[in-house]
Amino acid sequence: MNFSARRSSDCAGFSPFLPDNRNHRTGGEYRETADLKKIGGRIVERRKELKLTQEQIAERMNVSIQMISNIERGNKAIKIDNLLKLCDILKTSTDYILTGKRTDNDFDHLASKISQLTEPDYKMIEMLVDYRLQDSYIRKGEG
Repeated sequence: MNFSARRSSDCAGFSPFLPDNRNHRTGGEYRETADLKKIGGRIVERRKELKLTQEQIAERMNVSIQMISNIERGNKAIKIDNLLKLCDILKTSTDYILTGKRTDNDFDHLASKISQLTEPDYKMIEMLVDYRLQDSYIRKGEG
């Protein structure tokens, strides 16, 4: 094994006792990778809902396209300041991006959009929500 000097960033998870220490992951690291992939998936989904490209997001955030790509694929964690910028661009909450759970602000934003609909469109959305709720109760065995 080569124990030559390494940058501290290269030594994350380093153990001289593991044969392939740079590729070794503990259970916690797998969980973290899975979480990053879920976060990235929510970012991709929201970006596509808004019909935005990675290039447009990168430009608005003043970062590289590669960084956006790495975040979306779950290869890199996002810094807090960049997360705040991204959520502002994507018009969503940090809670949703990080956990997948909607907040009151998310619901308020949706309610604001719905309030701008014509009466027939409003009724259509209401029927759709009622249908989806009924369908979810049936799938859960509650209906």
